[in-house]
Amino acid sequence: MQEARETAEGILEENRERETSTGGSGEQNDRDPVVFATLRTLSDDSPGAAVLAAWRVVELRMLDTMDELARTTGRGPSLRAEMSARANLATRRVIAFLSDAGLSPNAADLLTSLRAARNRISHSPDVDSVTTEAAYDFVDSCEIAVREIQSLLLARTPDRATQPSNP
Repeated sequence: MQEARETAEGILEENRERETSTGGSGEQNDRDPVVFATLRTLSDDSPGAAVLAAWRVVELRMLDTMDELARTTGRGPSLRAEMSARANLATRRVIAFLSDAGLSPNAADLLTSLRAARNRISHSPDVDSVTTEAAYDFVDSCEIAVREIQSLLLARTPDRATQPSNP
């Protein structure tokens, strides 16, 4: 998980520089901060569950974004059915699709590291061996990954950035 944390810190720094130079805010889904705050709270009681749930948020955001990009640009089919049948292969393909659509190499590396960490944890005989601090780091890194994914969609569909979100 250390690799994912270092990549996430690098992305945060890039975002700060980009926001400073462009005056942008890097908008994200209004519910994301609430979801990740809840997952941080869950980390106190069940760190392993928080890790698995945080990855699921990232996974769903990747799929939603990929589907939206495919729909609006005519690029590629939806991989949702394959995602449930062959998760690792499909996740790699989704990351590759998003990279081809403009996701930064650092964000793709972060997603790959998070996926690998999640797989190690979920296939561990003792998922409860995850420490609270490691779960916090993982949840924080997932939140950064979701922001990166969301910014890709906003960059590709600028009219959505100005529309009010539906609560």
